[in-house]
Formats: sequence, structure tokens, C-alpha cells
Amino acid sequence: MATKENTNAFSTHAVHGDLHPSSSRRPSRPIDCPPDNYPWYDDRVTELCGGSDPFSHDRADPSKDDPTLQYDTPKAIYSYLNGLVWKQEDAKKAASVIMYHCLRGIKSNTLFIGPTGCGKTHIWRCLQQIFPNRIEIVDGSDITQEGWKGEKKWKDLLQFPAALSGDHAILVIDEADKMLAPKYSNHENVSRSIQSEALTMLEGACVTVKSGSIVHEVDTSNISFVLCGAFSQKALDTASQSS
Repeated sequence: MATKENTNAFSTHAVHGDLHPSSSRRPSRPIDCPPDNYPWYDDRVTELCGGSDPFSHDRADPSKDDPTLQYDTPKAIYSYLNGLVWKQEDAKKAASVIMYHCLRGIKSNTLFIGPTGCGKTHIWRCLQQIFPNRIEIVDGSDITQEGWKGEKKWKDLLQFPAALSGDHAILVIDEADKMLAPKYSNHENVSRSIQSEALTMLEGACVTVKSGSIVHEVDTSNISFVLCGAFSQKALDTASQSS
């Protein structure tokens, strides 16, 4: 699978350098545990704390409730993906950096190019499990031009909570290569209009989105777009030469 990202922040150092595990020495004694026979340490402290030892390492870990604390580096995100996705090293590293960028408020539009069944979308489904409020996955094969018949327009893809609330998010569009296929109506190739609307979204624009009876103004500069598909051999060659 080949990946192509359009942000300068995506560097070899960010993808490769931060992903190597580093060794560190742990102190022989937990730093938050009092020394033996410390004068003021009294068993009655346990009673005052409701029966729990204030120096116990079984205390609640806030990172378990907030994945942004547990997976706060490209290395940590990659390690998570590495336990769920076999091979696809370049794609896992790229996805890790894109996810990290999103958490830091950096927009990263990317192409994930590969044959059907190679795991392009699966990588993002795995990330969606730990970042459900940040990632939205949609099918891009049936997007229609604005003003034409069809239930799914480009702005309809933005009807997910993170986009409507203005948070930084990732919109993964599966089968995105289908948008490039010619679609004719009254001898007019309407796929060009669909592609033009896509470019406007990717570059960043304020889009009016109606969700129920509420109208939202969505700024797509807060959304990272990930286009997944087989695309053409020319697109694959271009991505391979640029990677």
C-alpha cells in the first residue's frame, strides 16, 4: 500500500525516529511510596482515604478513560496498530502520524492507495475504536453532485458530531477512487463537478450543514481527509515516487 500526505509536518523523523522504542531505567523503589518506617506514615491514613492505600499503585489510571493521554505520541499509536494490523508498515506509520496531527490540531489530507482487501480502511477502523469521537468512516462511491438527485452530497459527509461541533477530526472516505470515474447525465460528465466540490472541501471552506432542524457552519480546515481506494496505476506510481 502506498500513502501520500500533503503536509510538511510529515517527515522521516516524525514517522521513523519517534517510533523506535527507547530504553529507560526505572528506580528500584516507586517514587511515590514512603520509605520504610517513615515516622509520619500511619495505617490510619488508609481509613481516612476510605479504605484505599494512598500509596498503592492500583489507583485509577486516567489514561484508560482518555485515550489522548495513553496514545499521545506517534510511537504509542503505532504500537497499538501494530498489535492489530499485520505488515503494512508504511501505512501504519503514516496513519499514526496523521492521528497524532489531528490530536494536535494539524490538518493532514492523505491518499491511501492499494488494491481491494489490502487493509486500507481496516487501519482506520482500528483507530476508530480508541478515538470514536475523532474519526468518521464513510463510503464515497455514491456521492452525487450538489443540486442533482441522490441522497449523499459532499456536505452530507460532514454530519458527524466532531465536525458539527468544530473539533479537529479525520474523515476517512472509502472507495474514493469511484469519484474519479466518469458519470454522465444529459451528455455531461458530472464527476468533474463532484471532484471540484471535493477540492474545495479538502483545501478548507466554511460549509452550511443542516442536521435535523439545526443549521451548522462547518469549517473543513479542521478536518483531515483520508481518501482510500485503488485509484489508477498512474496515481499509484506518483505516490510511490513521492514516498
